[in-house]
Amino acid sequence: IIDGLECTDILPTVQHLSVECKKDQHGNVSWSSKFKEDLRKTVTSVRKLRTLLLIGQYDCSFFQSFEDIFQKAHYIRLLQISATFQDFNSLVRSSVNPTHLRYLKLTVNEVQGDLPQVLSNFCHLQVLDVGSNTHLDVAHGMNNLVSLRHLVVASIYRIGKLTSLQTLSNFSVQDSNGFRIIELQSMNDLSQLMISQLQNVKTLEEACGAGLRYKRHLEKLHLSWNMSDVESDSDGSNESDSDGSNESDSDDSNESANVMSSEPSTSKETEECLQTEVLEGLEPHNNLKHLQITGYNGATSPSWLTRNISLSYLQTLYLNGCGEWRILPSLRGLPFLAKLNLRNMPKLEEVSVPSLEELVLVKMPKLERCSCLSLRELNSCLRVLKIINCIALKVFDLFGNGHKLNIEQKSWLPRIWELIIHNCPLLLVPHPLPSSSIVSRISMIGALKFPIMNLRSCGSLAIGKDSEDDEYGSDEDSLEELSDELLALDGKILAFHNLRFLTELIIDYCKSLTSISLKGLSQLVSLETLRIKNCPGLSGFDVPPEHTHEDLTVANYNTLPSLEYLEIWSCGIAWEWLSLILQHAPALTELDLWDCPKLESLQLNSCTTLQKLSVIDCESLGTLELHFCTALEDLFICEAAVCVLEGSQSLRKLRLRGSHYLESLKLHSCTALEELDIRSCTPDHALPSLEYLEIGSCRIAWEWLSLILQHAPALTELDLWDCPKLGSLQLNSCTTLEKLSVDDCESLGTLELHFCTALEELNIWSCPSLCTLEDLPPSLEELTIFRGSEELKHQSISRASSKLKVKIDGQYVN
Repeated sequence: IIDGLECTDILPTVQHLSVECKKDQHGNVSWSSKFKEDLRKTVTSVRKLRTLLLIGQYDCSFFQSFEDIFQKAHYIRLLQISATFQDFNSLVRSSVNPTHLRYLKLTVNEVQGDLPQVLSNFCHLQVLDVGSNTHLDVAHGMNNLVSLRHLVVASIYRIGKLTSLQTLSNFSVQDSNGFRIIELQSMNDLSQLMISQLQNVKTLEEACGAGLRYKRHLEKLHLSWNMSDVESDSDGSNESDSDGSNESDSDDSNESANVMSSEPSTSKETEECLQTEVLEGLEPHNNLKHLQITGYNGATSPSWLTRNISLSYLQTLYLNGCGEWRILPSLRGLPFLAKLNLRNMPKLEEVSVPSLEELVLVKMPKLERCSCLSLRELNSCLRVLKIINCIALKVFDLFGNGHKLNIEQKSWLPRIWELIIHNCPLLLVPHPLPSSSIVSRISMIGALKFPIMNLRSCGSLAIGKDSEDDEYGSDEDSLEELSDELLALDGKILAFHNLRFLTELIIDYCKSLTSISLKGLSQLVSLETLRIKNCPGLSGFDVPPEHTHEDLTVANYNTLPSLEYLEIWSCGIAWEWLSLILQHAPALTELDLWDCPKLESLQLNSCTTLQKLSVIDCESLGTLELHFCTALEDLFICEAAVCVLEGSQSLRKLRLRGSHYLESLKLHSCTALEELDIRSCTPDHALPSLEYLEIGSCRIAWEWLSLILQHAPALTELDLWDCPKLGSLQLNSCTTLEKLSVDDCESLGTLELHFCTALEELNIWSCPSLCTLEDLPPSLEELTIFRGSEELKHQSISRASSKLKVKIDGQYVN
């Protein structure tokens, strides 16, 4: 790879070369003589070159400069180039041996015109990519490309000459010579074909002229009437206003308005009959394996779809926007059919499906019944099931309603790995999910008497609406209603034994949930993260009848052996039940408790591996015991009723917010503490490892602060704000202090910095009582005064020098 900056010698044995040309900031491409010379010196021998990628825009001067070099590259098989047709012709005629080239990607500025004539010489070319936005004509002699198999181009005039093509990604039918469907007649080597804009085919005879039934190699076929009617395959939830009819007809353009409005139904029926005839004439060879029909508005299916011998090898059937079908034809004659995908069929009322591996039903508002030709075989073979926006679907044999055969829970959908049911309010799920241990994806929204559920392939399961996930949309009210029916999360909803692979469980917005099965949780042996949020009715766990609360405290009952992170947010859980989890989570490293009003005590005697603890808005929490948390490094307490807090020896970071009830903070054993951020409380012990100290909104006095500073030999940054009782600041012991910030300390009148020999930055904001700064250390490099006394400002200005920068009220004075 040559970038013009670090050209290195290229060995004669190099087979693959890429040269990239980038535009400058103005969008121009400029080739310096130095770069060309460096490139010529580097690229000396290309006899064994097989791949040449010229990335970016190149002009004729570049090709002329290297014409003699590339003439020696006789064996290039893959060529990618961005150039005009003229420059491409110049390079290829002089430098590229047509005998060996197999793959050509040509990015051109022209979107219309003739393909370069020189291409007709590449008799062994197999892949030609000129971009999906180009509309080109076949050059004379292009039919010599007998080896061409794959072509990427939006449309091409008289493409029927390329009879050796194997894939044609989109043949767009037009009502003009060279673009009619008859062009496909002799292209009998095609294996993949899409035909779009079939509304431009006017007769049965014209459709038969495509000769699809004679294309014995054709395996994948897509027939489309109107590309604008094709909806996204993602979820099928977007409504379409199209009824499938052609609203413009050139033959009727001269009719009077009243005549046109008097015969709308006749015109629509004529169009439907025409589409029926055209589809009948597009019968493919019986070797076809994959069929997709899009935007077809005929009232009946083609006869060749239901004949026993017509499509006997068909594996995939995809019908999208067949708007007039009411009943799906029998599929008994398709013995190898494995995937059935039906979308956007507003009039379809009944479906009868054979044994399948994949079944997709999307946006069929009148579908009431889905019956099974062989229930046992479908149940045992099905791997993917998606039912979305089928609001009338009530009877589905596979779900046990409407069929005599009763499938037991243990044998229901044993091979399923993806199950999605959205907005099917009448469909009752008969068994807990997941039904198999190999499941990879489950998404349930709006199923009858079933909570919202989302299981991702990454091993994460969300019950209810995950407040951190936007997948379900923004209508929180309706989603909360869907989750309100869940009273107990137990084996009737979740098949816990099939979730041994689960690593994350999220339970959110289940406002009526009162209990969670502890027996079920104990089966989640791989669970690493448990989040329970917005479940105000949750008071605890459903303990198995054979165990008492005391029984569950024995050491050998490890409920969640892999649990590392536990979050409980806005729940009514009490300590008695929380302790059941904590005592049997031997790997727990992080615990977050938010808004738990019934939590009065937190005795973490068993949490010897806990590293991070956050307790926020737990207004009743009065006792917090951390004696046995020997690994605790990060502690955050906000708006809790804790009166006494004693840290641990391992604690490195402590943050206290709004702890109005805190009377005593004992940190004498916190020899590893590096960061302390305190608000509304008073520290009273030494911190020998402290590097950063912030105290705000506290009524702290100097005698208390001095206890910290005198025993903080590693302190480098001190931030004090809103401390109205702080009248003096004598930093005699702060020899390592590098930055000091004092803000809104209205009583501060004395600031002594003589011993702060490492101080580099001093910020004083809104301290009106401070009038003088004496003995500033020579190490000071920046001094900021904001809203200070006039005496202090004048004194600070006089101290400005080439070394000391002074800023007064936001402006540097020097």
